[in-house]
Parts: sequence; C-alpha cells; structure tokens
Amino acid sequence: MLSDEEVTDLLIGVGGHVLERRRGTEWREPEGPALRLDASRRNLILHSLAGALDVELSEARPTVEGSLGDGRVRIQGFGAEVSGKPNVVFRLQPKVRMQLEDLVERKMLDRATAGFLFRELYEHRATLVVAGVTGSGKTTLAGALMREVLKVQPFVRWVVVEEESKELRLDDGALGGELPGSAVLPMVTTEVVELDSEALLRRALRAAADRIAVGEVRGKEAAVFYSAASTGHDGSVLTIHAAEPDKVPIRLSQCAAQGGVMISAEMFCEVVDYIVQVEVDLGERRVSGVYRYNDNAPGWEKVEVPDEE
Repeated sequence: MLSDEEVTDLLIGVGGHVLERRRGTEWREPEGPALRLDASRRNLILHSLAGALDVELSEARPTVEGSLGDGRVRIQGFGAEVSGKPNVVFRLQPKVRMQLEDLVERKMLDRATAGFLFRELYEHRATLVVAGVTGSGKTTLAGALMREVLKVQPFVRWVVVEEESKELRLDDGALGGELPGSAVLPMVTTEVVELDSEALLRRALRAAADRIAVGEVRGKEAAVFYSAASTGHDGSVLTIHAAEPDKVPIRLSQCAAQGGVMISAEMFCEVVDYIVQVEVDLGERRVSGVYRYNDNAPGWEKVEVPDEE
C-alpha cells in the first residue's frame, strides 16, 4: 500500500483496523481480506519505526514523528500512554511531483486560474499564500506553481524552508535534466539539527535568495517572512493552515506573536498579494477562490479570473 501512488494516507487505528485513503475518496478498508493488528503488533511497529527514525520511544516520550523515504512518508505514531492503545498514521507524498497541468487535469483548478496564478507569481512577482485545512493540497499546489517558474527560469534561487520533510522538493530532478532547480536551496528542520523554521529562514535570507518559500507557517517564522516580504523578497510562496481567507492574516499575526514580535493582521495584508484558498470535500481537492485585499473596503475579495483566450 505504501508504494501505491493513489494512496495518500494509511492508518493503523486504535482498534487495530488498517484503513487507507485514496485520492478523491474517504477512509476505507483496502481491497482484499480485512487487516486487523493486535496491540502487541502495533506496539512492535511503533518501536520499529522509532528505530528507523532514530528517535526515542518510551513511557516518558510515547510518540513517534518523522519522515522516511527521502521525505515521501511522514509518520505520526502514538503509544498507549497518550491514546489508550498504540496507533500510527502514514501520510504519503507522490513519488512523481505534480505539475500544474496535472492539477488542471485532476480538476483541482481550471486552466484560467492556473494561468493567472503562474503569471502573477512569475511575471509580476506576486507573493502568494496558499491556505487550507489539512489534506487540502496546499503543498501540492504551491510546489506545482513553483515548478512552473523553474521551467522558464531554471536558475531562480528558491530558498525553501520546511519542517521535518522535503515535501516541495524542487531540487529532485522532477522537471527533467539537471539544470532546473540546481540553484534551489532546501532547508529542513530536524530533531538532530537544533534549528527551528525561524532560524533556518533567517539564514535563508543571507543565502542570496531570489524568492523564498515556507511550507508551512506554524510559528514565529511568520515574523521573519514579513520582514523578508517587506524588504525585497517578493514573488515568494508560503502555505498556512486556515479555512477562510480572512483568517489568514490573523493566523500569521498570531504565529509572529509566538516569537514575541507584534505584527498586526493589517500589516500582513500589505505584503501578501493573493490568498489562494483550497479545500477538500469527500476527498476531492479544489481551489475555491483566489483573493486580493481591497483597501477601499477593507477585506479580502474574490478575484474574477478572466477566461483564457
């Protein structure tokens, strides 16, 4: 199941049932005989994963978190101490990186919206925030847009800051050949390297970055992003967990405050050009709208994207 490109999530639940989620579907049992693992086997799996990730699993630290397979498989496991019974979830990234055309074909967005976002990001160097709930495809869309820029500007210096795994992976040869993405600098936080996303982003700004990407903003790195966006690093991309566009600047302000930096939601509105809202419904991911801030009637208004000629 972990090698099936259509499987996006795999769950070994507290009851021992094994469930999968495929693209465009909800959780279900895999085809074939039902799988159910008893607590001892689930506990053995947790300890095996902890060994593979080189992390401690004990009564004092009863969780397992990390990535395997060059970041393709993200793991979150819980021991009986915190959830009553051992369980684990695997989130799977596709081996083949999605291109923007792939997302159009999957009806995540229409061709006009795809073209509009690419032009704004590449030609006008607009700063984009891709927002949505867990599993809505924020990183997938952000990565696809960034790859489109690399196709026409192969040596652009994208500096990419992520937590724990390389999900955007602009430097993995997905565009073909050796040149596209060769100037990309991926920076990933780990438990081994004692640098958080904020520290990595600060260092990224000293690494001759043309554009920056943060996937996803969860804390005080929001303040560093604001500083970068205010001082010439336009045309950047970040993702954030938010269910509505109006919540995005509020969330960014709250994240910045975690580091003791007070930046109002209104100030974030000044440096973000577009919010791309994505959602997931019954397993189907789609862009629900592109929003631009209206200074005259303060608020984020949906952009009417013109049809392509």
